[in-house]
Amino acid sequence: MIGSIVGAGLAALGIYNIWDLQKKRKALEKDVHNLNAMGQQLMKEARRNHKVLMHTIRVQVKLDLELALEDPLGQDELGLYSEELSDAIRDYQPTDDGIAAWAYNVDAFLKYRLKEISEAYVAVKRSIERQNEKNGDAYYNAACFAAQLRLFDESVEHSKKAIHASHHFRVYAQTDGDFDPIRSYPPFEQFVS
Repeated sequence: MIGSIVGAGLAALGIYNIWDLQKKRKALEKDVHNLNAMGQQLMKEARRNHKVLMHTIRVQVKLDLELALEDPLGQDELGLYSEELSDAIRDYQPTDDGIAAWAYNVDAFLKYRLKEISEAYVAVKRSIERQNEKNGDAYYNAACFAAQLRLFDESVEHSKKAIHASHHFRVYAQTDGDFDPIRSYPPFEQFVS
C-alpha cells in the first residue's frame, strides 16, 4: 500500500513538474516575443535618428565648408538645405534628444540666414526643449533671434542661459550685431557688460 501511495505521489509530482515546465516555457516564449518586439522598435528608432543625423551632418558640413572657403551659399541653396532638413525632422521625428536638438539648431540657423527670423526662433526653441541645460549654442541663437524680433526680456533670459553654459558667449554678445536692437536695454547692458 505504501508503495502505491509513494508511486501515486511520484506520478503526481512528475505531472506537476511537467505542467510547471510548460508554464515556464510559455512565459519564456512570451518574454522572447516581447524582446523581439522591443528590438524591432529600437531598430526603427535608430534608423529614424540615423536619417536625421545624416541630413544634419550633410548640412553642417556644407555650412562649415562655406565658412572655411569663404564661399557664401546662395539663398536658393540655403533654401534647399533648410527644406531638406525641415522635411527630415518632420518625416523621421528623431527620438534621440541630442540629435534632435542639433538638427533643430542647424535648421534654425538656416532659417535665420534666409531672414526667416520668426521660424528660426521657433526651431531654436524646439532645440532647447530637447536638450536645454547643455545647449549653450541654441540659447545664444535664441537670444540673437529674440533680439531681432524685439523680444527684449526673452533675449536677456536666453543670453543668461547661454553665458551660464559657456562664458565665451558673453564676449560674443558684446560685439554681435544681432543684439543691436537691445544693446541699450538696461538689463542686457548690465548682464552682458
